[in-house]
Amino acid sequence: MDINDPCYPQINKALDQGLMAQLFQRRLFSPASLGNSGSIVIESCEINNKRHKPGKCFVLSYRLGLLDTQTGTRSEQVIAARLCKLGQGKQELHEECEKHRRNTGASSQVVYVPELEMMVWAFPQDRKLVQLVQILDAEFLKSHLAEMLPLLGYNPSNRIRSVQADVLHYLPERSCMIRYRLTVDDPSHASCEHKIIYGKNYRDDRGVEVFSIMNQLFQQLPKCAIPLGYDAQYRMLWQSHLSGVPLEWQDLETSNAPGLLRNMATCLAAFQDCQVQTTGRYGFKEIDEQLFDTIKAAKPQDKSLSEQIADWVAALLAIRNELSWPTEIALPLHQDLHLGNFMIGGNSACLIDLDSVCLGDPLADVGSLVTNFYRNGLHAGRDMAYVNNIVDLFLSSYENSVTWEVDRPRLNWFIAAAFVHEVIRRILRQRHEIGLKHIQTYLDLSKRYAGLIVEELENA
Repeated sequence: MDINDPCYPQINKALDQGLMAQLFQRRLFSPASLGNSGSIVIESCEINNKRHKPGKCFVLSYRLGLLDTQTGTRSEQVIAARLCKLGQGKQELHEECEKHRRNTGASSQVVYVPELEMMVWAFPQDRKLVQLVQILDAEFLKSHLAEMLPLLGYNPSNRIRSVQADVLHYLPERSCMIRYRLTVDDPSHASCEHKIIYGKNYRDDRGVEVFSIMNQLFQQLPKCAIPLGYDAQYRMLWQSHLSGVPLEWQDLETSNAPGLLRNMATCLAAFQDCQVQTTGRYGFKEIDEQLFDTIKAAKPQDKSLSEQIADWVAALLAIRNELSWPTEIALPLHQDLHLGNFMIGGNSACLIDLDSVCLGDPLADVGSLVTNFYRNGLHAGRDMAYVNNIVDLFLSSYENSVTWEVDRPRLNWFIAAAFVHEVIRRILRQRHEIGLKHIQTYLDLSKRYAGLIVEELENA
């Protein structure tokens, strides 16, 4: 499905991996570029992620497979890219370089690809995460992390011998999650110890609020990553290691699925029972904005789909007006509730990635998670009946875990809405190829859950 955005007519070329491999070879790895010897050849070019706001921006990243023809060694290189608006490439490039110089006092490492009016950065260079290079440098980290040793239970005589940094998750211009493996010397016992901590780098000061929320939660939840500190200079949130592994859809295709679903439900109920002080709120105002954003996101790709979504959004809002809603609910919401943000270990589950925690109706989070079950199941090729069963098992466990009665009509509306403003909106903005094939299915699922609401109202 081609994208028709008049501000960025080059989008479809940017999504052509073969063409981009040729352009990157010419601009980044030719003998004339950056003083390169010309021995690096791009063997593969894959698109990592995409973010599209029609008429506003198009950001994406590529993973290049590289071969050094002189040594025979292979490596990978991540490239972050931002398209410039048609005819404004040189001006935007100039503004970017000037802004970087003002903010950092150094020259920008941006590379311009004129064929597409595209600016690119070779990781760890990043347009907004300007501290990445330093916080991935092992020698810098050995001294920088020394002051954190007391927080990890060490005494002043301990020294960091080495640091290994592994990038776990990188979103260009947004954030980067890094695992640090420390080797700590203990001179008094002539021994060393290995320690793991995590650092998340942000583009702004968002980590201050996240640090506050994590401080509140780890004192109330039985299992939660411990916040070790926030470094305002480098915009880094430091946290402890948490045992376990992120949940994957495959885990729900085993005989352990019922137990895992119970643990997830118990974990979510415990989280929602916490007391959190934050100014962040999520309610109908934000949901409505996201619903209308979904309509906008569909326009450059499929006019008829956009019209179909617009009609359905209007129907969803009308259905909502027929329901009875509490005047105010302000319980904790995770706001990014997908399978991978449940850490599974032993006979328990806990939540990770607390960047978006706010307050609102807890059923909004449950609705989001339900749609994530469907998205993962359908992408894995499972039939609808199987996913329905997973959802039923989870909701039954959740109802048994909370101390209040779950209002199914309200929950069904949140589920129906989340299929639009979360699942379909993200698929359209991220140009997720498999997801694009299932958009009609998600619309049908949304209508199915909304239909349950209508049926219950009629029976009432």
